[in-house]
Amino acid sequence: MPSSSWFVLRDLKRPNAKLPAYRFLSAEGLEVFTPMTWRLSVRGGKRVREERPFLPDLLFVHSTR
Repeated sequence: MPSSSWFVLRDLKRPNAKLPAYRFLSAEGLEVFTPMTWRLSVRGGKRVREERPFLPDLLFVHSTR
C-alpha cells in the first residue's frame, strides 16, 4: 500500500500563481486544499461578505506518489 503525504507549496516570485497552480494540480488528479475564511468588505457603498484564503500564499497538496 503506497504511503500518502501532504506537501505545502509556496510561490514567492509570482503573487497570483495560486489559482493556476490549484487548477493544474487538480487536473492532475491531486487533492489540493487551501483553508478559507470569510471577510467583510465594502463595494459600491454596500457591505459584501466574501470568502478569502486564510493563508494567501500557501497550497496544501495530498499525494500518494
